[in-house]
Amino acid sequence: MSKIFITGGIGFIGSFVTKRLLEIGHEVTIFDSFVNYVYPMDRKNLYNINMRMQPLTGKANIIRGNTYDQDFLRRSLLDCKPSHIIHLAAMPLANLAIEHPE
Repeated sequence: MSKIFITGGIGFIGSFVTKRLLEIGHEVTIFDSFVNYVYPMDRKNLYNINMRMQPLTGKANIIRGNTYDQDFLRRSLLDCKPSHIIHLAAMPLANLAIEHPE
């Protein structure tokens, strides 16, 4: 069993990767900002978020944080002491990602 630290673990792809890692017995820490890029939020979006969260809640360690905050990210990594890091945090809007590559 490995200790895995996954950024963006609540997102669409990250939640599926996290769920699978938990199923095969890994200890997973999720580092996610929980920023929702879909506005306005409607029932369908809330349902999708809840469906992604449900299999992870209580099974993965969840840290709310943003990768922009490098000090908090560093402290979280030092606390977790992962054997592997999977980086899936991203800004899903191409025009904003181009304007803000950091």
